[in-house]
Amino acid sequence: MSTITLIEAVKAHALANYTTGGWDYVVECLEDSDIAEEIAGATNEAEAIAAMGETVALLHDVSEDVRGAGDCGEFPRGEFPPCANVGPLA
Repeated sequence: MSTITLIEAVKAHALANYTTGGWDYVVECLEDSDIAEEIAGATNEAEAIAAMGETVALLHDVSEDVRGAGDCGEFPRGEFPPCANVGPLA
């Protein structure tokens, strides 16, 4: 299969799963060349979607970790919670 066909399959899958597990990132942020890089070596649509899915899952996990990292409670302006690992604002 051509790379363009595989890219289109990945994009269609991403659009169909837009609200699921980070596939919106593919729709909103990636160029065709980015997708091609992630699916290099895939020989069919299922392999291409699976390859992109590995990257999407990783990015989604990191995104969820970052969102959760800010959940350390309320602190006055200019102060950071201990979990933020940063100093006071200058």
